[in-house]
Amino acid sequence: MAKTIMIMGNGFDVDLGLKSRYTDFLEGEEWKRVCSIVEEKFSQKFQKISLLMHMLKASKDTSRWFDVENEIHKFIKTYPIRENEMSGSFAGLTKEEFIMLKRAIYDYLARISKEYILDKSKWAYVILQTLCDCKNNVNLFTFNYTNCCSLCKLPQLNCTYIHGNLEDDDIVLGCEELQYEHLPRPFSFLIKSNMITRSNNIIEELFDASEVIFYGHSFNAFDFSYFEEFFSRITYPIDHSLYLTIVTRDQESELNVRNNLREQGISIQNLFKSNIITTFIHTEPNDRDKTKHLIKWNNLLNRIRGDNEN
Repeated sequence: MAKTIMIMGNGFDVDLGLKSRYTDFLEGEEWKRVCSIVEEKFSQKFQKISLLMHMLKASKDTSRWFDVENEIHKFIKTYPIRENEMSGSFAGLTKEEFIMLKRAIYDYLARISKEYILDKSKWAYVILQTLCDCKNNVNLFTFNYTNCCSLCKLPQLNCTYIHGNLEDDDIVLGCEELQYEHLPRPFSFLIKSNMITRSNNIIEELFDASEVIFYGHSFNAFDFSYFEEFFSRITYPIDHSLYLTIVTRDQESELNVRNNLREQGISIQNLFKSNIITTFIHTEPNDRDKTKHLIKWNNLLNRIRGDNEN
């Protein structure tokens, strides 16, 4: 029986209509509450070693995209005290702040999930409903903390939460060491792989699938290790046909995905060779390309339903 795998990044929740971007979080009462504590707590002397002060300054720089995990990584990389001169109190301060940050993000996402109003016209809802109704074997892997089936009032699908979920009060947040990089050991509690407590079979499922859908995932450097083996292998001939669909918001987000894959050493040209059928679909295409992306979208839904099977 054909197997369909869908992997969801934050773009999936955003497409559902959930205000789950970090830039949305900055507008929430939870972050503002943290800011008031930080500004009151830290004198000028300690601002350079404060994770939350770093976040606060970064959040006020409206000239660039704000991403909590990138800022955690940047904070560690620019920390003004050398590792061999760092006492436990410095890391302890950061750990205390990190707990505050995680709780604020958890509280924010829990609140907006409760306030969420379902819109069944959203493409993210449509594909989730289609997956619920199809007869094929379906597995979901999500990098989000939210329960998408509950949000959409649909039957629960088999879903693996890569970074934990709100319902278990268990969210994994942080960064990773990039290639040839060493992050100071006292800050190892900020590395996501040190927080993982659940196993997942994402690579085995990807290799066994005939339909793989990435929906709203940017393939950022911190999470690419989950897919590196899969993409490396399918750039060479494989022994079965594979439909690979990458759903992004628009042309700009598609270009960002292509660049991220290329920077991870993946040849985009090789994804369009052999028996791999690779398709990019935009949920918000420009007017000129609307018909083209709608056709690709309907083809994807038809395959999920099995309408093309004899």
